[in-house]
Amino acid sequence: MPGNKSSSWHDYNESLIERGRILIDVSFLKSANVEIKKMNDSKVGAPFQYGDSYIQFIAFLKIGFKIPYRTVQGIVHVDYQIMLGLRKCILPI
Repeated sequence: MPGNKSSSWHDYNESLIERGRILIDVSFLKSANVEIKKMNDSKVGAPFQYGDSYIQFIAFLKIGFKIPYRTVQGIVHVDYQIMLGLRKCILPI
């Protein structure tokens, strides 16, 4: 509790947690299938699995938050499983 003796450790810890919260709009994921279908129309070769907006989102995470490559790979792996419905998404509140 640096600099504030009137707060409790609980309040101090909560303030640190609150600093780490971010709000990211992931509504583009709702239309991901539509985007991928459009990208694959008349495409020759292997179909795309990820849309451009998802790739941009991952790049934003990697560069904006300086996340290591392997961590980004883990995020993509979990996101892909969630999109396929193989795993339930449990997010901290």
